[in-house]
Amino acid sequence: MKWSAWPAPRRRIVKAGAILFALAALCAGLWQFDWVRQNVQLKWLAITGQAWRVRGEVRTVSVWSPALGASRRAIVYTPPGYHSDVDKARRYPVLYLLHGAPGSPNDWFRYGRAPEVAERLVEQHRLSPMIIVCPDGDGDGYMGDSEYIDAPVSPSGKGPGKQVGTFVARDLPAWIDAHYRTIVSPSARILGGVSTGGYGAVNLALTHPGVFETVFSFSGYYDAAQSGWARPVWGYHPTAESLNAQSPQDYVTGPRPEWAGIWMYLGDGRNERGPYAAEGDAFAKKLHSAGIACDHVEMPGRHSWDLWRPQLRDALIRVNGRLAGLGADSRH
Repeated sequence: MKWSAWPAPRRRIVKAGAILFALAALCAGLWQFDWVRQNVQLKWLAITGQAWRVRGEVRTVSVWSPALGASRRAIVYTPPGYHSDVDKARRYPVLYLLHGAPGSPNDWFRYGRAPEVAERLVEQHRLSPMIIVCPDGDGDGYMGDSEYIDAPVSPSGKGPGKQVGTFVARDLPAWIDAHYRTIVSPSARILGGVSTGGYGAVNLALTHPGVFETVFSFSGYYDAAQSGWARPVWGYHPTAESLNAQSPQDYVTGPRPEWAGIWMYLGDGRNERGPYAAEGDAFAKKLHSAGIACDHVEMPGRHSWDLWRPQLRDALIRVNGRLAGLGADSRH
């Protein structure tokens, strides 16, 4: 029977069904995007009154970087009591968190909800209060990728590219120590990140020893990425030697005295696409053979903030003993 010969009520029902099916398919497709899921979750928490109200203070600051020859944005969280007269002499450890690519420093606050994770643990007496810093990791790669390295050449081919690695490992901690009441010690600095940020955290901690003694890598990788968004960062035709020098899985071959005291948390998802868990396990074995203490943790989940939030919580609980040993709660 031709469509035109169908009764009008039946045609309306079929059209409505087709529209509903298309909408369902569209929603199912959009749900695959992590930012869609995260924003829906945030809206639901707000509507139901379950959203956590951060008790500390969040500010956006402008950090001058000699390495970049410019200022960079960073978002800084200070815990409750930081600005009170009672605690004005207290000093705090600092958690530096790197976003992925593409990404922005706000990701750790909006989707990672890092202040909420920290404050809940502090309330449970499972974590010492800390400052949280999320810098802008924008670089010369596609979609702003920087790989958190000092780019050897600019996209124009004239001179070096953005020195994001030195900004994060040298300029940023120096600026934060100068402007906030921090515990000025490598043992009181944590560097963590997701995906590209996880790679950056591991690579920077190892290539800039004496700055960060605790490292979190959530769904990170340990080989210098040469393709995709990162390709311009390496100058398109990098040498094997230059790539190996930025690939932790290549240059971690044995113990080094400057790596003594470093502890790493490597977190992966069992449902992630790609060899994240297998590479994490292999790299953890390399770290152990080099005398670097680490925990490799797999949790159910895929490449998503739904995985990285609980891993951040787990990592902070595990590291709290190291912070307590510093006397992070003491007043200097």
